[in-house]
Amino acid sequence: MRNVTDAFSNHTVLSPAETERWLLEFAGSTGAPPYEFLPVFLHEATHHWCFTSPVGTAVAVLQMRGCVQALRAIEAPSAEERRERELLAVESMARAQVALELMRPLAEGMALFAEFDLYPTSTARMMTAPLRWGVKFANQGKTEGSRNDDTRLAWVHLGHTRLSDKMRRRKEDLLAQPLSCDSSEGYLAGYLTVKSLWRRFLQEDGEFWTSDRFLLQVYHWFYEDPEFVTMLLDSTPVAPGSLTEMSRYFQARLEYIFSASAASQLRDGYLEAASAVPSNGPWAGAAVRVSENPRDAFQQIWQDAFKGILVDTDSEVVFRTKSQLLTVLYHSMQQGRDLMSIGSLPCSVVADDGLTVMINGRKLLSFPTFGKAAQAHGATDATLCVFLSLRGGRQVNAVEGNSDLLAWSTVPPLENHENANLKHALIGRRVGSNINSIIHENAEKINGLRALSHLWGYLGQTRDRLNAIYQPYALLYVPSDQLETLWGSMELMGFYGLLGRNPDAVSALAIFGLASSSRVLGPSVERSFRDAGICRPEALEYLMSMADRYKVMRITSHYFGTRCSV
Repeated sequence: MRNVTDAFSNHTVLSPAETERWLLEFAGSTGAPPYEFLPVFLHEATHHWCFTSPVGTAVAVLQMRGCVQALRAIEAPSAEERRERELLAVESMARAQVALELMRPLAEGMALFAEFDLYPTSTARMMTAPLRWGVKFANQGKTEGSRNDDTRLAWVHLGHTRLSDKMRRRKEDLLAQPLSCDSSEGYLAGYLTVKSLWRRFLQEDGEFWTSDRFLLQVYHWFYEDPEFVTMLLDSTPVAPGSLTEMSRYFQARLEYIFSASAASQLRDGYLEAASAVPSNGPWAGAAVRVSENPRDAFQQIWQDAFKGILVDTDSEVVFRTKSQLLTVLYHSMQQGRDLMSIGSLPCSVVADDGLTVMINGRKLLSFPTFGKAAQAHGATDATLCVFLSLRGGRQVNAVEGNSDLLAWSTVPPLENHENANLKHALIGRRVGSNINSIIHENAEKINGLRALSHLWGYLGQTRDRLNAIYQPYALLYVPSDQLETLWGSMELMGFYGLLGRNPDAVSALAIFGLASSSRVLGPSVERSFRDAGICRPEALEYLMSMADRYKVMRITSHYFGTRCSV
């Protein structure tokens, strides 16, 4: 089972194989995830973090509005009104899905950068939400120490974990993927684009642009862009003109961040924002530019997007139409956008003065009960769900029955006035099946809306543009006279094709890249080569010759070891 984060619901599903060995102790606050979980966590948490951003939220809300408008078209009292609502549905869905397609390689590139290259530095006053959790996990629940101690330990554990066989194989798999976005999900194209950008920033100021500062500013540039949010929600232009405008805007944004002035501009912006953050003390105070609680930003975007669809989302009345019910369910689901699911465990619960959770005959947790639901169930089977409030910085344990949220608690505890918001967020996590039922029941009618046929054409046109958008930046340093040859080799097989279909060369490139990003010194790297059965000097000589010829990667060797830009 793959790890997945859905862009619209922002629900994350981690493979049980990644969590089942340690989730029980983590839920009971007696253990923490193993170090080998850190890179995988950073990947999915970066997706989750980006999708709770203003841009990510706007995209999700547009998709929801499109689905609601499609149901409203089915419910329309006249053919004229039906046609009008169909067009509104297509416009909303097209904007959401075209934006998602445009940014898909970038989103994957950022997540892969977090997995393979991101490390914490004690000098950075601000830290990404995923990395703050990574530092906490790496310290295995120890009492929070100084920033130097916490980040140093996280750096060490990340470095050694990234040189594991598992991580080497994951990096090899990435490097051997197609470079063409036509033949893949854009993983390699997006990763090389992000790495080219980091290389560009390091040329401007190699001392300042550590990986954590860099990723934070890339996130800020693309996902906290108020102009793009306004463009997404603007009702004036219509497709295909609105979609062309979006594409041109995104391409211009991408082009500018690679320009000579972007690095210094983003550096100045970082320093200005960081000046308000304490220079010492716990990482919990190191917030990014926007509020760490995405609830308020979501409410504003929701109101802007749904202002023409009047439904009282706080009402408990029985709704007359499916579109009204779907609107309320979507609103409820989005209350939990900051909750990242880590996993769940079957349990039994006993209601007495509170609620006791039993797993394998052992008492794990005790909760105060909320309302009468838990008391009414007595001793029964239930599910213990474990979440992270990714931006809020809390672990959330929730007990769910067949149809009820029975109890919940957080570590550290919430203030009383915050519990109501958390309750709504947890309830919102449970409405996905209701939403799917409504969509499934009406799927035939929705698919029968003639205007929706345009949507697939718009998406196809966007996918056709992705190579033209990302290739110039993924291959930024390749000489023009080598581009055609290199593209022919990498289009379908990535570095596996470029390196003569030599799996050992791909493995060596993966090891050098992982060692470079983690700043691991010689002995550990030598051990990785021995474990892989590869002669390091021969591999280094070959890779340096390919780097000199094609410039798609930069490899240097000096006293402290070998540095690789891929």
